[in-house]
Amino acid sequence: MLSHFINILNIPYKFSIDLMWNCGSFVVMGICGIAINIIIAKTYGLEILGVFNQVYAIYILISQFSTGGVQFSVLKNIAIYSGNKKVSSMILVSGLLLAIIYPIPFIIIIFFLKECVGELLKSKGVSVGILYILPGIFFFSINKIFLAFHNGRRRMKSFAIFQSIRYLGILAALLFFAIISFDGYKISMAFTISEIILFALISLYSIRYLKIHFSKEILKWLRIHFYFGIKGILGNVYAELNTRADVIMLGFFCSDRSVGIYSFAAMLAEGFGQIATIVQVNLNPIISKTYFTSGAEALEEVIEKGKKKFHLLFIILGILIIIMYPLFLYILGLNVEYMESWTIFIILAFGLMLSGGYLPLRSIFTQTGFPGYQTIFLLLILIINILLNLILIPYYGVFGAATATSLSVVSQIFFLKKYTRKCIGINI
Repeated sequence: MLSHFINILNIPYKFSIDLMWNCGSFVVMGICGIAINIIIAKTYGLEILGVFNQVYAIYILISQFSTGGVQFSVLKNIAIYSGNKKVSSMILVSGLLLAIIYPIPFIIIIFFLKECVGELLKSKGVSVGILYILPGIFFFSINKIFLAFHNGRRRMKSFAIFQSIRYLGILAALLFFAIISFDGYKISMAFTISEIILFALISLYSIRYLKIHFSKEILKWLRIHFYFGIKGILGNVYAELNTRADVIMLGFFCSDRSVGIYSFAAMLAEGFGQIATIVQVNLNPIISKTYFTSGAEALEEVIEKGKKKFHLLFIILGILIIIMYPLFLYILGLNVEYMESWTIFIILAFGLMLSGGYLPLRSIFTQTGFPGYQTIFLLLILIINILLNLILIPYYGVFGAATATSLSVVSQIFFLKKYTRKCIGINI
């Protein structure tokens, strides 16, 4: 069906093939995400599901700091120098060196703060869970650089496969834990196991691109990555915090069970939103190459061609998923208490549907060499998200969180239009 839709929209062949591979990866990730939540809910209950998703939110947030934003520099520069093997190798090697160093201080700090985080969220399980994700953060940082390298080279088949392996690894680990009745508070270890498996496979695959040597050129690229990353790291943190702020803030105001109900719907909404991320991943190297080789006008033309097409796709899929949601719960044998999550999903899905055509452009500032504007753009959205959650959650609980998150997603349209016109000089 997707292939037929792509043909109708006359999307370029290379982009459509890359998109198909990443859609296949999306299907795997989506199935894994659903299965992960169902396994935890059925084996351990809603409370442990809430704990797991709070730990996951913390894991994602910490892992963004631990990469130092270096992956964005690797992605941008590989897209530009992909035809030069020597330079590409130096970009990768220097990125990996920083990725090995960066996570260590963050891992140490979080280790000593884990009890404080658990107390803030009023959950002992969160404190325990944090301990078991710490080794995974180290490998996540390295894997992020490898993935950015293959993304920049537009090796989307490899990128899609490795992304799938990450989620399959988590699912496999959780299945094993469920079978052996592993302690529910410790099941976050699945993230660490998955990242170690991914590291082993992606490093073996990528070793042919590695020519390890130390020279002035390597030092030059270390500086480039460092300064670019410093400018872009907060933007990346803001972006991830935007996707987890609702879950984290619900942890302050509501019980683990409420977080479990909300996170079930949010997981499905995030899966729906991954469609935009798939397009974004394929579009990022094209944005960089078009802008730096053909100029702003050519980039505006590329964006205009794709924006309306993907907006239409988003609306159609969103309506279908909303209609099918109750049937999905029935097929899975989930009881009446999960029906509350349908309303939450509808609220979240509407925000995504309204802004669907713009969501794949969320990294446009980084890809065109304006990481500072990327940070400002994402910070403004985060502020709106947090303020709305603070206002609405105390009065409306999980529905307030869904409304706040949905409105913050829609607000991206205004800021994207404003800042692309200001710094890139195009109208989108």
